[in-house]
Amino acid sequence: MSNEALKISICICTHNRASDVEDCLSALMSQWNDQCIEVIIVDSASRPEHAKRLVTLTQKWPKLVYIRSEIAGLSVARNIGIQAAKGEWIAFLDDDAVPFPDYIDRAIESVTSMEPDVAFFGGRLKPRWPTAEPPRIGKMWMNFLSLIDDPTPIRLTESGMIFGANLFYRRRVLTHRPAAFDPSLGRVGNCLLSGEEINLHASLLKEGYQCRYVGTVAAEHKVSEQRLTLEWIKQRAYWDGITLIAIAKLSGEPPARATSLGRQLAKVALLWPLMIFEDTTGERTANFYRSLGVIRARTLGIPQT
Repeated sequence: MSNEALKISICICTHNRASDVEDCLSALMSQWNDQCIEVIIVDSASRPEHAKRLVTLTQKWPKLVYIRSEIAGLSVARNIGIQAAKGEWIAFLDDDAVPFPDYIDRAIESVTSMEPDVAFFGGRLKPRWPTAEPPRIGKMWMNFLSLIDDPTPIRLTESGMIFGANLFYRRRVLTHRPAAFDPSLGRVGNCLLSGEEINLHASLLKEGYQCRYVGTVAAEHKVSEQRLTLEWIKQRAYWDGITLIAIAKLSGEPPARATSLGRQLAKVALLWPLMIFEDTTGERTANFYRSLGVIRARTLGIPQT
């Protein structure tokens, strides 16, 4: 198939999660017939046992493109995927996402009919809970898990309402940038610093591009038991607070007034007495620890990852 015929390059970046990659690919490759796509695996410095399993997957599915990066980091891996991609659109699909059986067909329909001023769009991410009973968690926790279970075919959106686990970009709006995803942001190993997508989306919207949410392009997003613990939400929210300040520093613009040191100190003082009470939805805990992250970044700077 000629490069001109390729509609979508589906890029799966992974670090030490070969089993998840196999689940993702099993769902994806079973529906890949003659559609005009390519699938790229970017191995972000996985341990040898995981790297070996990923190479084995290329033998199982010879059409796969496998790229190894010795430098860990999600932003680095995504930028490598952009350089390798040949499709008109690049889809970033998380390694722990499991695409719906019609994912490829719905994706091709969407990119073919998308308005020319739309530079990026996000798809539906339905939770795959670790237990039969869905947990009672709040909106912030759902957002931190990158879940948006809305089947609406297509609607206008703010970039904050789509997530990187199932995200599409026109390749031409990325390739002219030295590093579309800033390597100083994004996950590296167990560090929960994020914001690389928000930073890119802000630039694209400032340039006059539009974004969309497309609920028909859907995947299940695995949620581990560990991510349903208060300990995880504390860490995730704390790093989200740090991320807010890191993005502001990169943009060269003053941080939003809502993240001012005075306001965050006041919020912590208000929430502190309430932290002794049970917090089943995690909303209070998430707000408290995000404020702590903002305070940390404003007073001590951004931690080195």
